[in-house]
Amino acid sequence: IYASTGLTDSIAMNFSAYGRRQDKGWGKSVITGNDSYDGWGWGVRSKLLFDSGGPTTILLNGNYEKTRGSQGLAGRVVPGTFGRGGYDPEAANAGFYDITSTFDQDFRNSIFQLSGKISHDFGAATLVSISSYTKIKSDGVYDIDVAPVNFFGAAILQQGRTFTQELQLISPEGAPVSWLIGAFYLNDKATFDTLYTGLALRGV
Repeated sequence: IYASTGLTDSIAMNFSAYGRRQDKGWGKSVITGNDSYDGWGWGVRSKLLFDSGGPTTILLNGNYEKTRGSQGLAGRVVPGTFGRGGYDPEAANAGFYDITSTFDQDFRNSIFQLSGKISHDFGAATLVSISSYTKIKSDGVYDIDVAPVNFFGAAILQQGRTFTQELQLISPEGAPVSWLIGAFYLNDKATFDTLYTGLALRGV
């Protein structure tokens, strides 16, 4: 959905949202009997503009999105090949979208973003400030060997936070020479945590 409206003579706002849900998967797990490759997701986004026609304009933006699913994750070996120990998915009547992993794999992602842009025209030059903040998180469980025995699996958590700040000083319109002076700051932090499980780690 999408909506946009003016709140006052100098303030305008828009809003958008989406949602999806796939309850029935493309296939089945021959181990657990649950659906494979299902999932859901939703997100919202909004902008707020302050512009009175004067020298200063302000634009604010916010966004949040969350998804969960298993699309794109390998759940079985390629047809015509064999897995660990000679395991043959076709012998277990596994179809192309059926999975043979010991447990149901999935991932969960979320992203949160805020940004703002402030412009002020001093006449001799325009000063622009652009700020943004992003926070992401992704975690999931994965059966790496995709065989009926839990030989090698992993639980992975990825997180990240990013802040940026940009300043621009821009020449006025109609100036004999167009120029721009700018500065940019970036602060980024990311983590990757993994927990491995399975018989492959026995004795390690």
